[in-house]
Amino acid sequence: MHCVIKKLVLPLLIAALAPAVMGFSLLGPFKPWQVTAIGYNISGNEIGAPMELPAAYRWNVTNVTYAFDESFIKYFGTNGMKAVDDAFAILNNLPPASRINLDDYPLDTKLQNYTAYQAGILDIKSITMTMMMFEMGLAEPERWVWCLRGRNTETIGGVTYTNYLVIKQNYDPYTLKPSSIVNGVTYTYQIQDPIAPQNYADAIESPVGVSERLAYSSVASGTLLPGDFYFGLSRDDVGGIKFLLSTNNLAVEGVLTNVTGNILGAGAFGWVPWFGGTNAVLTTNFFNTTNLAGLTNGSNFVAVGLRGGGNKITFTKVYYDSLLGSAFQPITNGYLDNVLVTNKLIQQRLQRVISQPDIVFVAEDLGLFNNIDPFLTATTGTAGWVNNDAINGLATAGGPGVIQGQVRLSFTTLLPYFLNQTPNQLGEIFYNPVLNLSVGTVWGSFDHTAKPPIIYPEYMNLTVEDLLGLLSRYTNSIPR
Repeated sequence: MHCVIKKLVLPLLIAALAPAVMGFSLLGPFKPWQVTAIGYNISGNEIGAPMELPAAYRWNVTNVTYAFDESFIKYFGTNGMKAVDDAFAILNNLPPASRINLDDYPLDTKLQNYTAYQAGILDIKSITMTMMMFEMGLAEPERWVWCLRGRNTETIGGVTYTNYLVIKQNYDPYTLKPSSIVNGVTYTYQIQDPIAPQNYADAIESPVGVSERLAYSSVASGTLLPGDFYFGLSRDDVGGIKFLLSTNNLAVEGVLTNVTGNILGAGAFGWVPWFGGTNAVLTTNFFNTTNLAGLTNGSNFVAVGLRGGGNKITFTKVYYDSLLGSAFQPITNGYLDNVLVTNKLIQQRLQRVISQPDIVFVAEDLGLFNNIDPFLTATTGTAGWVNNDAINGLATAGGPGVIQGQVRLSFTTLLPYFLNQTPNQLGEIFYNPVLNLSVGTVWGSFDHTAKPPIIYPEYMNLTVEDLLGLLSRYTNSIPR
């Protein structure tokens, strides 16, 4: 227990002493030049690519709903649902962007549960946090400190040369300048070409002066090993969220298609069923303004205009009765929208009719990478995000834009699995991080306490003792 406490205190101490240097990366739809040949969408399962600052994508509503479908409930049960709730609680506990002090957040929030490490267990709460970084508009900052913009070859005097154009897609949240630093760690790069099996080129980052274990600390990077978990968001992650949601981060945006004017004013409080727009939840995105626009009908409002970030997003769980096959009962959410019109900031009351959850958690077979390794997770791609580059005068920037639902966050059901190979490993092999055997991990939930990890799927009733017992049977990769 003392060891765990020391591990928890160390990142907080480092955060207090370290200089305010870091960076975040933004996520958006693939641009035409962001192809596998130069390091993008390598697995074929990636949802987007890094964006420049003016091309950021974000939610432009202040309440986002999430739910669990039948497959997730059956596979993960109530403990798995609670783990996801805990991930959203960390996001909901963030203050409004205007009140965020980045120095309050540690540079590293990754800890290790040694029992879970020995048994090869992955924490679903932490992985949910990483997937939500993507679905809030953030990319893996350590991966995109350096990246390729172009590659060509030329032959001079019978010698063929390969040329690479390298750019930065990582930004300091204090200065908004391109940065080589993420959470206090400086990254350099080495171009590797070709990288098998896809034979692509990439600028591969490496940390300077620290071990790889202490680097790659952002939640958005998702570089978790079995037994690792996040106790919160790192300073880098919060810096990216602060940038996206800042009320001073202006972009021309349209409201979502299910938004109308709220002619009834503030409305009632609470999440309620929608019966034609008679009830609403009132939220605000914290602009200071006294110019409140009066609406005479549901379509009399400014749909497209210059808007700042929403300052804060609240994630609300709703009940999606897919077990019974019942239709989702629509909910209406009222909020105050702030928009610049003819150089004047006005505030208008809008309402959004939510006819399906914005985010749905699913458990399913996600297929295999290279026809052998299971894809562990999948998230809805960025192709459905609204690209507003044309109305912002940035027709070649690929953004800015708006994130919209429905988003599916999926976990594979292929765990645990066994991996075999010829000529001499045709028996059972289970993941053993100590022996570095072939990967075959399991989903679970755990933290820094002495409580035993919860292992999924719940219906298998697996325990840590079961997993450790499997490991002890294979000292030479041969079943006994």
